[in-house]
Amino acid sequence: MKDIFSKTLLTAFSVAALVSCKKDPIEPVKLPELPSYSVPTTYDFGTSTSYKPSENRINMLKEFIAYIRSAHTSTAQVTLDQNKLFSYFENSGSPFSSAELNSSGLSLKEKTSNQEGLLSDINIWLPEAAAASQSTAEAKDGTAGKILGPVPTNGGVRSAWLLNAYGFEFKELVEKGLMGGLMYSEATTKLHLIGTFDNSVKDEKGATAMERAWDEAFGYFGVPAAFPTTTTGLSYWGNYCNSVNAAIGSNAAIMDAFLKGRAAISNKDYTTRDAQRDIVVTTWEKVAAAKLIAYLKQAKNNIAEAGPRSHALSEGYGFIRAFVYNPVKKISNADIDQLLDLLGNNLYQVSATNIDQAISKVSTVFSLDAAKL
Repeated sequence: MKDIFSKTLLTAFSVAALVSCKKDPIEPVKLPELPSYSVPTTYDFGTSTSYKPSENRINMLKEFIAYIRSAHTSTAQVTLDQNKLFSYFENSGSPFSSAELNSSGLSLKEKTSNQEGLLSDINIWLPEAAAASQSTAEAKDGTAGKILGPVPTNGGVRSAWLLNAYGFEFKELVEKGLMGGLMYSEATTKLHLIGTFDNSVKDEKGATAMERAWDEAFGYFGVPAAFPTTTTGLSYWGNYCNSVNAAIGSNAAIMDAFLKGRAAISNKDYTTRDAQRDIVVTTWEKVAAAKLIAYLKQAKNNIAEAGPRSHALSEGYGFIRAFVYNPVKKISNADIDQLLDLLGNNLYQVSATNIDQAISKVSTVFSLDAAKL
């Protein structure tokens, strides 16, 4: 009986062990489905693609600036009409050569941010520019007017710039002011708020509000749809991006992000959208920083020539002010103020030491190698 009992008990234990070791069936883990969609190699997303308002304002600025630049001649006295300057800015009185622009219902003024007092400044700059163009006095410290560049060694025509009494170039004040306070401001703000736009209801062209906002930001970048394979017809920011590409690799970085982000929006892949948005904005800011360094170096190289120095510093001043319009900028407001203080309120009095300090500050903030620019 003992043996039988032992065997029975052993068998019972064995069965129990087997039962206790038996695992419950494992439910397969359901991984999130990864979006599957193609990304075009050019900014062409079918008939829904449209950034005409951005292109129109870029073309308006081109004509506006061409008119101001017409006074930059060393061989004649070309005067600017104050009313015409405001007409270009406000799109009043059909100032443009294109009937499409005149009748577009768009203007540069309507989208110009007044951050940093830009609108107020433009209202001051335009009358001052008209008055300076009518003066026969040569520009110098304390006197607005036209200043000539060095006599070319090859017998060419001397350069000329229209400056205010403190050495700031009117053309650059307006041009860089609107590059920052209109194009950069509109683009980076729309990208920052991209998640707040509707992405379900399509308009008459088949685009959602989110797709349209992304398109408009791309339009303000000022590059052709096939950029950077095609670099013909670059405007403003696109031109500057291309000019620093060899140093910072900006062309492919920003264009690829624009393409991937737009495709992600159309496929409701918001994680990818946000990642590409961040690449666009940070690269764009870095382009501004790189170009700022290049102009500061140009100014230092021409420290003894008032005309070329003022031109380069006016360009740089515009890029410094542009930084403020990015709602998620890397550079701090304190650093921006420091850069503006280093340039001061009178470009005739900027020292080489101050320029070096400004270059060092920008290089440090953005981890840029100034020697490459």
